[in-house]
Amino acid sequence: MKPSLAVLIATFALTALAQNGPIEQTIAGVTVGASTLPDFTARFGDGQDVRGIVVVHPGDSCTLSAYADADQQHDPKFITTVTLTATPQTSKASGPCLNLVTSKKIGLGSSPADVINVYGKPRFDSEKNGLRILRFDNSAVCKHKSGHPITLRSLMIRYDIKDTKIVEISISEGSYACDSLD
Repeated sequence: MKPSLAVLIATFALTALAQNGPIEQTIAGVTVGASTLPDFTARFGDGQDVRGIVVVHPGDSCTLSAYADADQQHDPKFITTVTLTATPQTSKASGPCLNLVTSKKIGLGSSPADVINVYGKPRFDSEKNGLRILRFDNSAVCKHKSGHPITLRSLMIRYDIKDTKIVEISISEGSYACDSLD
């Protein structure tokens, strides 16, 4: 018995999604779409609230920030963006900041080659003001009520071109605003 065209297409789509899956979900043990701001502050302290973004300083050479969109229709409100940044952005991270990594062990001390070896070819690659930006997007998208497609998860990595070390890692999720998956 031959499989139908619909079965073949569905199998291909699920295989592609499984291979592309979420690029990355976690930085420093904070998982986008699963961790909450109370989880974040319990682990790292109260931090400073800047326009709804909680910022903590786990070491002298970095900041870790988390954001949970207040428009989410459910409680608890899950973190939708988490960012680890060297401070100042063009400096090298040191001490405890080097231990804050993604689930795949990429951190502020990692090189662009390390990133590409782990995550593959970026979807977006550009240079601006001495920084190179690599962005990796999950292939799954959903539709917002406005009709615009939203990427479910995006990993952005910025590094200093001169010393080729990562100065920022950010994971964002847009699924809280989804009405339906494409």
